[in-house]
Amino acid sequence: MVPHRPVNLKNKRFHQVVAHEMWHCVQLWNFPEQINQPDDMTLMRWYSVIDWWVEGSAEYFSNVVYPQVNNEHFRAAKFDRKSRKQSLIDMSYETFGFFQFLANKASTNSQDGNINFILDLIRSLPSDGSKIDQEK
Repeated sequence: MVPHRPVNLKNKRFHQVVAHEMWHCVQLWNFPEQINQPDDMTLMRWYSVIDWWVEGSAEYFSNVVYPQVNNEHFRAAKFDRKSRKQSLIDMSYETFGFFQFLANKASTNSQDGNINFILDLIRSLPSDGSKIDQEK
């Protein structure tokens, strides 16, 4: 992660951005089948298939770590606008709201249980195919 301008290390928004980027490390370590590109697909093509959960879950989990910062809120209007005509699979960062919704609706009474619900969802996603396969 290389900042484009000087960074105030005490800024909580910066902390949430770092948490977002750290979540990508967690994804690579814990979901290698879901995140690593299939042999028959270029990296950019595969990323266009999985972008919806890769970036959306990173935004969601950065908010779990820093719940009072709400850096993700500026994406809510974009989600509202896009969701009228697009599938979640065709979105990116703005799908944080979907993951938040799932965590809120999970049938557990603990933060850990809600997080595990999201982790299990990610583990269940296909390791190849297209956006259509992601929707199944």
